Amino acid sequence: MRLYLAHSVFVAFVLLSGLLTSCPCALAQNRTSCRFASGLTVGDREQELRCCNVTYDLFSRKWATGSAYLSTLLESLRGWNCPQYQQECHDQTFAYNTFTRLMYSRFCDHEKLEEKCTAEVRQTVEYQSATNIAILTWSDAVRSLNVLDLNNDQLASPCVQVAMYERENGGHGHYHEVIQPLIPFCSFIWCGYDEQLVAAGRVTTWTCMPQRCRTNIIVISVFCVILAIIIFICNATVMLVLGGNRNMWFGQGVYRFSLAFADLLAGIIVFPTFVSTLLRYLAVDHNLGDLRNVTGYVVAETGNRTDEISLMLIRDPSNTFSDAFPRSYLDFVGFFTVLSLSVSIYTLVSAAFDRFVAIVCPQRYKQKSAFVTACFVSLVLWILGIIFASLPFYIRTLRYTVVNSILISSSGPGVPALYAVAFILPLILMWLVTIATFIASRHLTRAWADISEEWRKVQGQVELRLALTLAIMVGVFTLSILPSIIVLLLVEELPDVYYNDPKNLNQQSAINLVSAELVIMMLLMCNSLWNCFIYSVRDREFRKSAGKMYASAAKIAKLTALYNRIRGGSGITSRHGDNEVSPYNHFDSSQHSEETRIAREETKVDDTAL
Repeated sequence: MRLYLAHSVFVAFVLLSGLLTSCPCALAQNRTSCRFASGLTVGDREQELRCCNVTYDLFSRKWATGSAYLSTLLESLRGWNCPQYQQECHDQTFAYNTFTRLMYSRFCDHEKLEEKCTAEVRQTVEYQSATNIAILTWSDAVRSLNVLDLNNDQLASPCVQVAMYERENGGHGHYHEVIQPLIPFCSFIWCGYDEQLVAAGRVTTWTCMPQRCRTNIIVISVFCVILAIIIFICNATVMLVLGGNRNMWFGQGVYRFSLAFADLLAGIIVFPTFVSTLLRYLAVDHNLGDLRNVTGYVVAETGNRTDEISLMLIRDPSNTFSDAFPRSYLDFVGFFTVLSLSVSIYTLVSAAFDRFVAIVCPQRYKQKSAFVTACFVSLVLWILGIIFASLPFYIRTLRYTVVNSILISSSGPGVPALYAVAFILPLILMWLVTIATFIASRHLTRAWADISEEWRKVQGQVELRLALTLAIMVGVFTLSILPSIIVLLLVEELPDVYYNDPKNLNQQSAINLVSAELVIMMLLMCNSLWNCFIYSVRDREFRKSAGKMYASAAKIAKLTALYNRIRGGSGITSRHGDNEVSPYNHFDSSQHSEETRIAREETKVDDTAL
């Protein structure tokens, strides 16, 4: 009996579900996505007006990501007879380039489009057929256009791009737009192509860009690659010199090694990925979106809604942000970018404290204990840097994304507070400690009154020189990061640079901001370059060791001429005394054996050959 009742309840439930799903009122519950399809409408007038607002608001927020098309927006607003349609035809909010202006003409003033583009489209068709065809109207020209036979110059024509929209079997659902407003030193990129070209793999942002923008991108990319190579060489030099010279194994030497390793990441990962990020904006193929079912009421020929419900397949917009920047790429680049910056700041703060103690408490400061302390502190700093860089992996409100045109860093609701604690406070602390060290060094007479005169002449001068070197490093780092802080503060006061507020967006202001952010980010990351040159100028021991290392490398490679230039340019001359041999020469001048004479002659021959 219980089994029979259960079976009866189940059958009744199935029948009731079938009745509900076949009822128009049930389908109305599923038409909340406000997807437009030609020949269908979403419901009554109230529902249409709701979809008008939803569609326009969604487009205003998402257009800059490339996941919403202007042609789809105008088609939807016109199809639902939205009040925003006439307003948009008048304001033309998104008329950022020739293509978008022509697309507005196509929907709002078709005669204007024909007047501007008929001759150019006719010329394109005649070029394809290699004969003069008597084409009199715009419709004839569009109908005769063969999109797969268009060359790259013809594809770049905005008139031809808009004409593709009106092709037979084209238009809404078969037309795709390329939208990219985040390229530095370049106006907003916006164009459209028929889906046949997309399927053929002929559509990228690069094909849509003006030649001037392409040249700028190539120059920026080459510059980033050159900087990456120089940063790698400089910081590898610092690490090899510090690791190979035991005389530099003291507290400041450890911090310099840690700083060089953090800066090395900028040369190996950060700068190369600047180029990679730009290329992902431009060179990623524009893929076809997914087909999805759109449910709606059939519109009769009279324009009135019927009670007949139908399904239609509509293709989603493609080439969204996630297509160009997969999560694995963002996490990898963001992790090492944040790690490099955070460890650099933390290391400079620790080095500043080390100098402060050495200046203020010289009797308690011991080089051996300072070396051990610096090793331990550096290890802790790297662990903290790894933890901080890993936070977006474990905190849902944080994620790595492209925060300007090239830099990938943390983003989310709590990022400003997180940056204030992780970056701004250590930066302020670094400045305060460096200023305190400088002030303390001006009153060394009192602090060193009980120390021997010999120590003041030797070790005291070393400590002062190290403190001044660190102050220069902190000053250079400040000059590198200060523009970033200024721009970060000024952006909040600029009302016309927000892409999700297109009514107030000014294209030139947005381009200037994106371009300035590129320069500022490159300047910030170039801080990884300057320390090597500071050491070369300020540290005689470093300069001598580096010269010896490169001289040895040149000799090993048998580049005798290059070796002699390095030896001569370094200003280091051989000191010949009793049983003393120059470290930069295989030959002792006190020896005049036959082998030495022959070897020198061979060297001269090699120099002449080179």
